Amino acid sequence: MSSRAAPSARQLAYLRVLAARTATTFVNPATRAEASSEIARLLHLERAPRENRLEHDEPPGVDLLYATAVRSEELTGHGSSARWRSAPRPAPSVAPARRELARYRVSTGARVLSAERRGGRLHLTDSPAERAGETYTVDQLSTEESQAPVDALVRDYLARARELDDIPMSAAALRATLSMDRADG
Repeated sequence: MSSRAAPSARQLAYLRVLAARTATTFVNPATRAEASSEIARLLHLERAPRENRLEHDEPPGVDLLYATAVRSEELTGHGSSARWRSAPRPAPSVAPARRELARYRVSTGARVLSAERRGGRLHLTDSPAERAGETYTVDQLSTEESQAPVDALVRDYLARARELDDIPMSAAALRATLSMDRADG
């Protein structure tokens, strides 16, 4: 068998058993050679305590430490006085930028239609312009789409707001829209 052949079912089953025994994870190997290398790594983890693993000379490319293990160079002090050498970096707090698409006015007050990119999607919302009030999710679009569908949606939404003199996503406006559709149909 070629070392480029896919790993055997026995190798993959054995890898799962070793991973469970050693409480580690592994990346699914693409070849039999990768599977054999991963099995060797997990077998060594199983029989060698952490202190001994640090002292052994391992073959190149085989890291026997757990990926999440604390390394000695990350700490200062011993026992209960041990501290991290440096404070962890805070996660960047980048708030998604909300972009105003349009403003409109209905009998209940001024409203803002805005867009915000989150999780690979463009979230369109309708919220009050001045005071507290109900915020509505209008739509979620793929960020891969062009600007044309967004422009069309905004035009249609504003036209519907003028026609109903209400927030198009409100329950009353949706009932009115449904009754108009039934009358047309």
